[in-house]
Amino acid sequence: MAELNREYSNFIGAKKKSLCRMQAQHVSEVDRVLKRNAEEEARYVRHLEMLGKEQLKNERKSRLRPKSMAVGGSVSPYNDMHAVQPELDLLYKQIQSSNNLKLCQWKYQRLCSRYNLQVRSPSY
Repeated sequence: MAELNREYSNFIGAKKKSLCRMQAQHVSEVDRVLKRNAEEEARYVRHLEMLGKEQLKNERKSRLRPKSMAVGGSVSPYNDMHAVQPELDLLYKQIQSSNNLKLCQWKYQRLCSRYNLQVRSPSY
């Protein structure tokens, strides 16, 4: 009987160790994925900002005409490089809202995958 009790307690101890090991592996996997997702999000945000700046820069270049087309001595918008240009401001706001929408969609997809990862805990 004592041998049976010893075998049983050894079995329970081994199961507890196995369970703790599996839980630690799962926690480390979740942490690794969360860290990778944070890095990917930072890269994606930088990418969106770069694309937005590039698009705005290209639009600004296309709207600004060379000085030869500007009317000499007048208050033409073509003479003032720093004049308020409502079209560019509107374009900037559209780019920002588009980038925010893309970022929100991307974050939602990441949250869904994170939820699936955390719910998909190993069967103990």
